[in-house]
Amino acid sequence: SKLKPEEKEQVRRIFIQLVQPGVGTEDTRRVATKADLNDKNWSLVKKLADSRLVVTSRGSTENNSEQETVEVVHEALIRNWGQLREWMEVDREFRTWQEQLRSAKKQWEENNRDNGSLLRGAALAKAEEKLQERPEDLEAEKQFIQESIQGRKNLHRRTIITLTSFSVVASLIALVAGIGWWTAFTGGKNYQLIARIQSSEALFASNKQFDALLESIKAGKQMKKELDIITPTTEMQVLVTLMQSLYGVKEQNRFEGYNQPFIKASFSSDGQKIAATNMDNVIKIWDLSGKEIATLNQKQSDNITYSSSDPGDCPVNTVSFSPNNNIIAASDGHDIKLWDFNGRELNNLQGKGKDITVTSISNDGQLIAAVNIDGKVKVWNRNGEEIHNFQHSENFFPLSNPISFSPDNQILASADGQENIVLWNLNTEEAKILESQFTVCSIDFNSNSSVLAVTDYLSGIEFWSLKSQKQNFVDDFGVITVTQYPEGIISTNWDGSIKFWESFSNGWKLKSSWKIHSAPVWNVSFSPDRKMLVSVSDDKTIKLWNLEGIKPPSIRPINGLRDMILSPDGETIATVNADDTIKLWNLDGTLRQEPFQKVSSSSKITFSRDSKYLVSSDRNVVQLWNIESGEPKTIIKQKLPQELPRRKRNDFGKASFSSDDKTIAVGRKDGTIKLLNLDGKEIQTLQGGSQLVSYSPNGKIIASASNNNTIKLWTADGKELPSLVGSSYSITSLRFSPDSKILVAGNENGNLLIWSLTEKKLLHTLQGHTSPVSSLTFRPDNKIFASASGNGSNYDDGRIKFWSVDGVEIKTLKTNSSAVPSINFRPDGKMLVWSNQMEVVMWNLDLNYLLSQGCDWVRDYLKNNPNIKDSHICVLETSQDFN
Repeated sequence: SKLKPEEKEQVRRIFIQLVQPGVGTEDTRRVATKADLNDKNWSLVKKLADSRLVVTSRGSTENNSEQETVEVVHEALIRNWGQLREWMEVDREFRTWQEQLRSAKKQWEENNRDNGSLLRGAALAKAEEKLQERPEDLEAEKQFIQESIQGRKNLHRRTIITLTSFSVVASLIALVAGIGWWTAFTGGKNYQLIARIQSSEALFASNKQFDALLESIKAGKQMKKELDIITPTTEMQVLVTLMQSLYGVKEQNRFEGYNQPFIKASFSSDGQKIAATNMDNVIKIWDLSGKEIATLNQKQSDNITYSSSDPGDCPVNTVSFSPNNNIIAASDGHDIKLWDFNGRELNNLQGKGKDITVTSISNDGQLIAAVNIDGKVKVWNRNGEEIHNFQHSENFFPLSNPISFSPDNQILASADGQENIVLWNLNTEEAKILESQFTVCSIDFNSNSSVLAVTDYLSGIEFWSLKSQKQNFVDDFGVITVTQYPEGIISTNWDGSIKFWESFSNGWKLKSSWKIHSAPVWNVSFSPDRKMLVSVSDDKTIKLWNLEGIKPPSIRPINGLRDMILSPDGETIATVNADDTIKLWNLDGTLRQEPFQKVSSSSKITFSRDSKYLVSSDRNVVQLWNIESGEPKTIIKQKLPQELPRRKRNDFGKASFSSDDKTIAVGRKDGTIKLLNLDGKEIQTLQGGSQLVSYSPNGKIIASASNNNTIKLWTADGKELPSLVGSSYSITSLRFSPDSKILVAGNENGNLLIWSLTEKKLLHTLQGHTSPVSSLTFRPDNKIFASASGNGSNYDDGRIKFWSVDGVEIKTLKTNSSAVPSINFRPDGKMLVWSNQMEVVMWNLDLNYLLSQGCDWVRDYLKNNPNIKDSHICVLETSQDFN
């Protein structure tokens, strides 16, 4: 207890090295050398020796050099010290593997460090991973692992030299062997990453987003060191999974490793500290980073029996936190002590009660109320002067008797354990009885003291209007406590979940449910600014939640948007808005310049390849906009009778620029495609296409969906090429790969088709979405593309999928919308920009950014939890680690 938090972690590392893990037998003592434990830990070893927990000595090693050693004082310590047993259970797999590594290292040293005794293959891959994860525990083995890594590099270099030295036949044989070895090696690395990512995805799907983030950070760190041998598919899977974990996590810290569950928690008034209590009246105080500040103990009377954690029982103890979060009160059954959130005792109200079972503090912190097992309810001021003395009826039953002051300090509510709630008026001392439908487990007032909410495990949540005494009920089987706040209510449940409810008509409807613990959630409490939530559970953890989480940057035009595109230089986002404007945005969400006015909200927009121009096309007009000046030029305009129904109109579709930005292709609903120069002069008209048209990036091919489910192709000068066939449904989207060798199309049935333009054949037909494919985009490496779906109907799936051109589905992400009409990779591939009808969202896919943000999120947890074996994962190895 006298050790600093960092020293406690060092003690754990020291003791697990002093235990030889048994294989089918009991663990035994192990003599460790000073080198095994790292020289910087030796001063702490001396402290442990002074406490007679370990014994140090000096002896000869196998090379006849003297070395200081240490071992536990007796093997009984291994068998009987519960903490050490817990440490070993956590680290047993690592310690067993480490002993095997030490055997291999010993053999290498006995063979005069012969290269043939170095680690290879899977054994080396695992050693690399462990060294990355636990460098401080592998200080003595570090050189052996690094020599093995160097040996592998040397072997690879010799293989290359050998390939260039032999004859053609010998070279071919060696080449096959070398390729086989390299393929096996790189394949193993990719499989390791995929396994870790699959673990992260499984955790995320199981509502363990915090653990999923930790696992995906490990994958990201591993990939960063081996990026040159990771396939694009694996890389994308790691990036998207890490991004999903980062944007999906709400849990920000976790306090764990305690022997008893905590049942109440509260923030301090400044939101910088958290206090929690268990059923034994032990109170602990932490700062938000998880550093323990104080431990307070107000042991209860032996005459009082408190509820167990059996289903249906309500957790009770005699600790309460003031609503303004400045004072902690606890009773031992007779005395009541008051502390502040620094653990400083403020007052001791001695002999104020007999067998007190529960306490409460008024909102202003000036009044303290207590209930005892006889049904007496007493109220004192801070100085210990008795202000009120109430008595429950003879039907009082000391089972669950929550008590609470109203926020205006006018009413004290107390449950009698027999389905009644007594409201004591603190001005008149009059009592009003509310006849509940069930035994009350918790009581909570709303902020203006007008509504009382009570809970019962077997029934749900009951609401009382204190003015009209009108009841309202929410059926929520398994509820434990309820907390009211201005936007709604939160209930905690026996299944480990918390539920958010919002007002609806004359009642409440469920807004969302979070499965946040593996056992009953006893209590939740808001921070003063309501941006954070703390939860306590029977699973012996306290969790800190950031309700806002990490949100991707977004742009929300006031009146909604109709189309979106990212400029080819990746610097500007253009949106067509419901207010008949085109707006240009910087990636930070600020407007780049004044909006372009008088544009139909149904317009489709396209950037020129050099990002200097924008084309908007509507039902009867195509306009060219100079980005800098904001001046439009009408390229083509057609007269259409206004009375024509939409199905008969010959509207223009989205335009496409040629590679040199000198020609614009725009299709019409009648299947004609106009090729125009920038002055609007018609160069050529192509037949048999549609509104969906696109130039290839190299400018050599024009592609357009036709009305017979095929894709028609032309050369840049208008010569028709063989059509691409294979789709059974109408084509709804097209996209060339950046090198113009691949064309991907999506159809109205949600399928994706991949054609090779060099081989002139259909490569893959993929069962993609459950609604029409609305947009496609490629990463600059030509290996990865993304697809989106939905046009706004109730049946759209609103998903974004990531694919390899080999036809492998990498990852599917659900957006917050049923329709995603537009997606664009940034030219460097490090961001995906997508839009729905309300906002533009920017998903960051830069590995350095994701690792930096992820590590910032979990850093406090890793720093202040000594039992975590992966605490190293966010330790920066160099100052350039995230640059």
